[in-house]
Amino acid sequence: LESSLPSLINKALTAPSGLSLDPVSAPRRAGYLQDLNSALGGISDLSNQILGVRAEVDSQIASQVTKANGFIKQIFDLNASISRSQVNGQSDPTLLDQRADAVRQLSDILAIRTYDQPDGTLHVVTADGAALVTETRVQLNYSAAGTSAAGVVYDPIKAVRIDTNTGQPAGSVQNFDAHASQGSLRGLLTMRDADLPSLLKQLGELGAAFADQLNSVHADSVSVPPPNTLIGRNTGLLAGDAAGFSGQTTLAVVDSAGKLVHRIDINFTGGTYAVDGAAAAAFSGTSVGAIVSGINGALGGAGSATFTNGKLTIAVSNPANGVGFMQPATGGSSRAGRSFSQFFGLNDIVTGFRPSFFATGVSASDSHGFPGGTVDFIVRGPNGEIAKSLSYTLTSGETFSDIVNELNNTSTGLGTSMTFALDSAGRLSAAPTAAYAGYQLQVKGDGTDRGGTGVSLSSFFGLGQAPQIEQARGLGVNTRLLQNPSQLALARLDISPTTVVGDLVATPGDGRGALALADITNSVVGFNAAGGLSAMASTIGDYSSLILASASSKAASVDQLSVAASSVKNEVESRRSSVEGVNLDEELSNMMVYQQAYGAAARIVTVAQQLFDVLLNM
Repeated sequence: LESSLPSLINKALTAPSGLSLDPVSAPRRAGYLQDLNSALGGISDLSNQILGVRAEVDSQIASQVTKANGFIKQIFDLNASISRSQVNGQSDPTLLDQRADAVRQLSDILAIRTYDQPDGTLHVVTADGAALVTETRVQLNYSAAGTSAAGVVYDPIKAVRIDTNTGQPAGSVQNFDAHASQGSLRGLLTMRDADLPSLLKQLGELGAAFADQLNSVHADSVSVPPPNTLIGRNTGLLAGDAAGFSGQTTLAVVDSAGKLVHRIDINFTGGTYAVDGAAAAAFSGTSVGAIVSGINGALGGAGSATFTNGKLTIAVSNPANGVGFMQPATGGSSRAGRSFSQFFGLNDIVTGFRPSFFATGVSASDSHGFPGGTVDFIVRGPNGEIAKSLSYTLTSGETFSDIVNELNNTSTGLGTSMTFALDSAGRLSAAPTAAYAGYQLQVKGDGTDRGGTGVSLSSFFGLGQAPQIEQARGLGVNTRLLQNPSQLALARLDISPTTVVGDLVATPGDGRGALALADITNSVVGFNAAGGLSAMASTIGDYSSLILASASSKAASVDQLSVAASSVKNEVESRRSSVEGVNLDEELSNMMVYQQAYGAAARIVTVAQQLFDVLLNM
């Protein structure tokens, strides 16, 4: 699957070229949708597989911790036996060998140092000096999370001292992750917390960009005839939010023959709309609710526009008619860089577990719209250490600027470790401060709900690693299109200022929408920094190849390190064996010498005995 992913994507990207030549062909439409669904499913399947591997690695971490505890206890118990034997003036080599073997096996799991003590015991500490075995021993505690969810926040490994008298934990519990600097345990932790999430984030960025480009084209194209109803996605917006759109767009009701039934020309910049070429009228306000209300009134008996729980729906009354949008060549509608139709997801070709963008279009002065609720943040270091935890409770009636300021507060927020910022497109970012380079923000829990839409604060802005990872999950072609390929939007509306009701505005042979889909192949897209890949401009196909090339490079690097580590281990084992072990050739040679010496000595004894007998007889 990994090696075929770029080919699946490239096949889906180039398929619309044939559609542009024959946009009415039902087999071509169905074939394109299947190719596209396979490419999108390939991204999601790979993401799911990696999440599964991550869960398996987490289970292996728990297993390694259990093994480490066994060796730590064995060393501690052998220390006591060896110390007693020395006190009695006896030294048992078997016990020493058993302890040495336990130390060697523990060193495979953790980087450790050992110190011989006068009483014959051995103290064992980690490479950075954390005690494992001294006069007491340490027990490590960890349980696998048991889930492959993208949003899982793994608990750190805990270390606690064991009371030698009771055998029960005693003293404070410490986080141990940072002390596992080398060994198999560190490798597993790095894979689970860094390597695999990096690849997952890259796939999320790929899936988001792919879906966003496709939806951008499809949103402002139309099928012939257009669909009777357009149902958008849950944007998390509220009716009272500022509409935030600029530019112009045209909403058209078209009959089954492609003739114009009704048109509404919307000028967001001017705050007006015009119906069927009549004089422009002003919207009743600048909010989302005012815009929707204006469109609903302008549709009149031809249809309706409703906005409920963050979702916009536009439907026409006559089942023989359909509805679609047209963007002008210049000055089209835009909120955070996306058209009116695309922003609300009114004609998406791709659906997924998460939206393809987190540019919300909100402004710092806008009311945040959360009645309350708490978000649990964690700032985590590259070695798993937790630098800061914060349970942040939102206050009703405040603005997005208040959220940013409260999170940036150095005493009550996360300002010492993270810097939050809301940009002009309404993206809320969290970047580590200079003192915490390499740290990342995680969301352990989020109980917020924006105005009853079901969209939390972290989901609205894509905070934490889960939303970005989940942009690669659940990707697929809109079920509506798979069930009815004729609704694939491959045409564009032909509406000019002089177009009137009854004019032909949509034709089945129009392939301009298909050409726009084909153009995505060579379109250069801006990708955000993700999982070790810096922000860049690239085509969708090239970025997918880059992801796999980067993963392959890392895998090759790990293989080289593994070979080098094995060579070092073998050399150390060889030197140890030369000191502790037995050279069979040398011992055989010595045995032969001793045997010959014994034979010679026996002959001397025999001769001496004979001489003695002779003397006695004389």
